[in-house]
Amino acid sequence: MSLSVQGRCAGAVFTGGASSRMGTDKAFIEIDGTAMAVRAATTLLSAGVTEVFAVGGDAARIEALGLAYVPDLHPGLGPLGAVITALSSLSPEFDAVVTMPCDLIQPDPDAVRAVVDGLRTATALSEASRGAGTRHEDGYDESSKALLQRRQVTRLARPDEDGRDNPSIVSQPDTGVLGRIDVVVPVAGTGPQWLQAAWRQTALSTLSAAFARGVRAPSRTVYDLCSVSVSVDGNAWCRDADTPEDLPSTASQASAHRRRCADQGD
Repeated sequence: MSLSVQGRCAGAVFTGGASSRMGTDKAFIEIDGTAMAVRAATTLLSAGVTEVFAVGGDAARIEALGLAYVPDLHPGLGPLGAVITALSSLSPEFDAVVTMPCDLIQPDPDAVRAVVDGLRTATALSEASRGAGTRHEDGYDESSKALLQRRQVTRLARPDEDGRDNPSIVSQPDTGVLGRIDVVVPVAGTGPQWLQAAWRQTALSTLSAAFARGVRAPSRTVYDLCSVSVSVDGNAWCRDADTPEDLPSTASQASAHRRRCADQGD
C-alpha cells in the first residue's frame, strides 16, 4: 500500500549499539529520571508516530522498560543493519518507519513532525505528479508545483572522486524522483541526519543489496535512493551522547556510578 497524506508511520529506536566509549549501555542511562531509550520512544509517539519498537540490545531490560523489542537481524554490524531490521519488521499497515538512535540528549518531537510531514507531502507530490492535470514545460502540474513550494524534492550528490561523502543536496527539482520517494532526511546545520530519517519500504531492497556488498553506514547507500530533505532549525535535536562527558551532569554522575559498580562486581 502507499502512504497517503493521512497515512500511519511506525517508529524504531536503535538500542543495539556497543556503547563502548560510554562504558555502560546508553539505552538505560537516565536523564531527568527517564531512560534514554524511553525518551526517544516517547518523542516519536509525541510526534504522532502510532507504533514504536526498539531494535537490538538487551531484550529483557528493554521490555522491562515497557518497550516492544525486535532483535537486530545483523547485531554488531552497524546502523544500516538496524535500518534494514526496522523496515523488515513493519506490520502490513505501515509503509514507512522513522528511526531514532537511543542516545539523543534532547530528542525533539518537532524534528520528527517535520520528517513525517515531509514524507506525507512528498508522497502526495509523487501521487500528484502522476495525475492528469495540465503540465508545464518542467513536467509538473499545478498541484505538484504547489506542493513543491512546501517541500523540495531532491537527490543527494554522489561522493567526491576520492570517496568522501558529499553532504550537499542538489537543489534542482528532479522529475525522475517523483515516481518514488524512498527516504526523507532531516538536515541540521551539521548536515543530514540519516539515523533520524523516515525510510519507506521501497528502500529495503537497495539497502539490503548495499549491506550484502559490505556497506554498514546508511549515508553510503542513499545515493541510489530518491530522497527528500527537510530543514530543521538548530542542532540540539540531533546531539548524541558518545561519552559520559556528553551527558548532562546528573546523568553523567549516575553513569559513572554504574560503571564503578560493574567494575566492582556489585
